[in-house]
Amino acid sequence: MKALSQRFIHSATIAAIPVVTLCYFATLSIYSGNATEFTVSFSDVAIHYLPYALGAVVALGLLGLLMTKEGLSRYKAIMCAFAILFWLQGNILVWDYGILDGRDIEWMADAWRGIFDVAIWSAVLLVAICAFQRFGKLLLFSAVATMVIQFVAAGATLLGNPDMLMARDIASNTEGKDAISRFSATNNIVHIVMDGFQSDIFAAIIADTSERNFKADLRGFTYFDEHLGVYPYTHLTVPAMLSGKLFHNNVLVEEFILDTMRDETIINASLAAGYEVDIAASVGGSRTCTRRVATRMRMEFHPTATLTSPIMCAWTPRS
Repeated sequence: MKALSQRFIHSATIAAIPVVTLCYFATLSIYSGNATEFTVSFSDVAIHYLPYALGAVVALGLLGLLMTKEGLSRYKAIMCAFAILFWLQGNILVWDYGILDGRDIEWMADAWRGIFDVAIWSAVLLVAICAFQRFGKLLLFSAVATMVIQFVAAGATLLGNPDMLMARDIASNTEGKDAISRFSATNNIVHIVMDGFQSDIFAAIIADTSERNFKADLRGFTYFDEHLGVYPYTHLTVPAMLSGKLFHNNVLVEEFILDTMRDETIINASLAAGYEVDIAASVGGSRTCTRRVATRMRMEFHPTATLTSPIMCAWTPRS
């Protein structure tokens, strides 16, 4: 019984390295670079990933109980290889595919990148499978080394941005959640911003009445087809759109957004005129509007759902 427990602990501990790398370090890497796009803190995201990460570690640990001594050594080497490859892909083999704005990525434009990635993954995994007795200790040392590197980097990131990454966001306050769909009996203004939606494509959709008359569905709305964002980033475009003020890189971005959104904006003018203002958004940039408005924000889905795709794209080989 004691031997089985030790085998499970050893297997689960080693399996935890690639699991933690993918679930937490990869998540933090993407989150920290796009923190203003999320309506919850990183700690909240980490808590939501916890049951999946624990489940994966336990399952992989139990799998080790079914193996022979030689099979277990090979299994551990493979887990270490995956840990190394996840780190290598997410931090070293980082390719520039342009702005991720919803358009298709031209994968075939630089197909050699995928071939290069697959070659490295295949070579490392072959070593782990076929030469685990010779290189098993080296793979374990390398996997632990990547774990230490990522822990240090994660600590530096979190300590450098404690408010952005660790403090619970005001979006967790659900006060006024139902107010989003409650309209006045007299005067209502509904402003819809389709972030990332190309205006020419939307114009073609509403012009096509062969299957459905969208113009009739949207009667009463005015479509501003010449509206353009001044930045390729939502968190800078929103303040410019609502206030007319532009970011000139003379102050910190977060400071500019806070000062601008709390000054003269369409939202604040509406509040001063007696309107009840509610915001429904799936990004975090709008959380800085005003305290009164931000506490009425509604998040449609938990952002962990949006992280899975970029994590798998950035931390696995292109093939």
